[in-house]
Amino acid sequence: MQLTVNIIEQKLICTFGERPPVHVNLTNSLIAELQACCHQYHDLQKSDDPAALLAIGQTLFAVINTQPAETQSWLNATGSRCLAVLSEANPTPEQQLLLHLPWEILAENNQFLTDDVVPFEVIRRVGQPSSAPLQPRYKDLTLAFMAADPGLNSGLNYEAEERAIFTATRNHRNLNLLVDESGNLEELSRRLSEAGHCDVLHLSCHGSFDTERGFVLHLEDDQFGLMTATAHDFGRLRLHEQFSTLFLSACHSANHQDKHSLMIDLARLGIANIVGWDGAVADEDA
Repeated sequence: MQLTVNIIEQKLICTFGERPPVHVNLTNSLIAELQACCHQYHDLQKSDDPAALLAIGQTLFAVINTQPAETQSWLNATGSRCLAVLSEANPTPEQQLLLHLPWEILAENNQFLTDDVVPFEVIRRVGQPSSAPLQPRYKDLTLAFMAADPGLNSGLNYEAEERAIFTATRNHRNLNLLVDESGNLEELSRRLSEAGHCDVLHLSCHGSFDTERGFVLHLEDDQFGLMTATAHDFGRLRLHEQFSTLFLSACHSANHQDKHSLMIDLARLGIANIVGWDGAVADEDA
């Protein structure tokens, strides 16, 4: 069963499956509590404190559990549990907060939902979804991989990452793997155009926040030096039309800062599925 969560006109709206929605007033104290969850979660990314993570998950569960009977209908339904967080294409500050909350650590009593045998999935939707789910064009899957190492000093162990992808995919007959070694967005666009079809792009690089441009990806120019790129560059090259799923293996690429969010900007372009990192990540974990 799917639980959808949205904020409309200062009301938190929770809809459990096909049941009537539950409305919760979004008071100043509730907003402050949710903001505190975000801050605490980010502070905990540099430490190992399961008890503190559990406390945040319990707080988030209390937010959606104002009508326990409705919540239990979601928890007890057969099949997997899906939590869909909805927002407008241009999210309000409250909707941005809702998107940014760490719903993945939602916890009932003393257990994370991810620890249950029932699968738990979190989806964040920006704007109106298409009326029909995206359908594959072919029976096989085409995956493109590119890593960027400007100046050969990024510290990324992208060769090991590439080998790991080769190892994971080599026995799959219906999977095509393309590797672009340019580290350059324009060259990648040309390579995908020549290939004629791509389902998934796995892009591995560093990134940082620019006060004017928002989050920028550290890619390479034609001399292997640093060239930064934003969602605008994806749109300029119409790169977003060449694949349907983007796995962006770049630290903090899913962060929201002020009014800037790379994930939201890429979703506005029309990329159907995007996965990024909300925080730093070590090479071996990536």
